[in-house]
Amino acid sequence: MSRTTTRIPQLPPGGEVEILHEVDERIAQAGAEAFTEARGPDGVGSASLRLAEHSLQEGDLRQALRLFERAMDTGHPLHAPKGAAAVALMFSIEAGRTGARTAIGRLAEIGHGDLCPRAWFFYGMYLVRRGDLGEADAVWRSISADGDGGAYAAALSVLNVLGGEPARAEEVFAYLLARDDDLAEEVVWAVLELGNSLAGGHRTREAGRRAHEAGLRMAERSGDPELAEDYRLALRPA
Repeated sequence: MSRTTTRIPQLPPGGEVEILHEVDERIAQAGAEAFTEARGPDGVGSASLRLAEHSLQEGDLRQALRLFERAMDTGHPLHAPKGAAAVALMFSIEAGRTGARTAIGRLAEIGHGDLCPRAWFFYGMYLVRRGDLGEADAVWRSISADGDGGAYAAALSVLNVLGGEPARAEEVFAYLLARDDDLAEEVVWAVLELGNSLAGGHRTREAGRRAHEAGLRMAERSGDPELAEDYRLALRPA
């Protein structure tokens, strides 16, 4: 399984930022559509997300928005919905779920409506990172089984973790693995984020530990040793 994390990508080390900026300049010169065709949606989408995160850290929200939207334009099955989810999070600060709906709806406007359920899944993840578990729960429950079956199963898995039913969560995760769905690893990241959020609360600390234990089993089943190690670190006594 390829390693593609759900986190809005972190600032790359050293000179890689300069390399990404050079890529950004080339895209601007050649045109996003032509550059995407030459380098592929994966390369352009990944670089755009990483540059967007760098722009956020620099406080340049306008540039971050442009880059997240560029990731959306690639139509990549992971980078595009992550970009949409990030824009949704930005819009939701002012307009709540209505703003998020506007942001994610743009995927349909540019011909990638099939990725909207995935964007809602990632948006729920970003809400968890922000500490808004209630809204994340509502967002995940809104994902319909009639659309992207993978997004629905991914949401169902994390909802079962949130609801204190890790065994059921692992069953759904096994279904995702069996169909080799690219969202399977994203679920493992989502459970890690969820466990971290729950572990931070006094009343939910035990729920966080159970989430991390379930996530560790998922990570081991996925065959990702680095991700499994992240869970072991999370479970290590403070």
